[in-house]
Amino acid sequence: MMAELAVFAVISGLFTKKIAANGLWAFVAVISAQIAGRAVFMGLIALTQSITPFTPAMIWSQIQTGFIGLAVQAVLVPGIIILLWKLMIKDGSND
Repeated sequence: MMAELAVFAVISGLFTKKIAANGLWAFVAVISAQIAGRAVFMGLIALTQSITPFTPAMIWSQIQTGFIGLAVQAVLVPGIIILLWKLMIKDGSND
């Protein structure tokens, strides 16, 4: 999970300038970070298979358990970012 969260942070960070210019990029950033994070998770499972054997059922169970959180995150995080982005633009235009 630590590696997955680190990937989330790196991928999201790569979109910082685009999100600052247009808050809608937050959707792309979150979805991209989630896909890359899951890919790293699967890669680490493949690398550590000889040390800690994972069955396909265990892997699928982990993905299912996290899916609701990923779906909520994919909606709420961009929504909050877009709201804050609009508030910052509105506040900036009052100067």
